[in-house]
Amino acid sequence: MELLKSIRGRRSIRFYDKKKVSEKLIKDILSEAVWAPSACNKQGWRFIIIKNPFVRQKLIKEGTAFFVKDAPVLILVIYDNRTDNKEYQDHIQSASAMIQNLHLVAYSKGLGSCWIDNLPPQKKIRKIFKIPGFYDVIALVALGYPDKNKIPKPPKRLKEINELLSEDYFKFDEKFSFKDRIKLSVRKTLRRIYFSLPATLKRYIESTARKFERRFD
Repeated sequence: MELLKSIRGRRSIRFYDKKKVSEKLIKDILSEAVWAPSACNKQGWRFIIIKNPFVRQKLIKEGTAFFVKDAPVLILVIYDNRTDNKEYQDHIQSASAMIQNLHLVAYSKGLGSCWIDNLPPQKKIRKIFKIPGFYDVIALVALGYPDKNKIPKPPKRLKEINELLSEDYFKFDEKFSFKDRIKLSVRKTLRRIYFSLPATLKRYIESTARKFERRFD
């Protein structure tokens, strides 16, 4: 499959077929994904394949995208955070480049995937998966054969390329109003409060939280 076709054809898939994804195929996809660039060629990505239903349920109880309970494969991507370039978070950049590869390779092999960062705080995930402090959780990736009846249509790009370009200096006509700052602050506070709640309490407000889950393609 041509690269440009994969870039434009890939969608964020949240509904999956029941067909099982073989371990060999998962390994084949990851084997290609890790050819992404990484800062200082560190290749500090690691993958935790979540197989145990009990472990998956612990993650769901702490709060994450609701559709993960039905995803055939869940891959937790972590990356070594022992970097001297914290200013530009080169470990996050490196992991993100690999995750994009993962999505494109998965699509080229007929699978669907979704990049999930709606996750509990690092501290809670480290505890669930026994991750040492020198690794950061970057994202959760859902993987599986897509339900062909529920593949989303490609959304229009929000801006034309000429609106995204500037020469030499920041010349974009964009403002961050006081009203926008307040809205963002409220959203951040609500997110922090939700994820700080005990898992038992989250269960009672699940239907409300589901309404506020943002979905993109």
